[in-house]
Amino acid sequence: MFAGFGLSEGLQKEIVDEMAKDKDKWVDFMMRYELGLEKPQPNSATKSAITIGISYIVGGIIPPF
Repeated sequence: MFAGFGLSEGLQKEIVDEMAKDKDKWVDFMMRYELGLEKPQPNSATKSAITIGISYIVGGIIPPF
């Protein structure tokens, strides 16, 4: 990943070694910058389930044409 910034192999290894000392920060970095993922919001699954459930009920109530 750091090679794309033109960093030498030695400097890349040094950066990775330093960042990997804190496992939580290392995982956060990899999730965000390598995989493009963010931490999910605590209530996002509940909100999604409620939205889908309400949509299903409303869709079932409206008669098809």
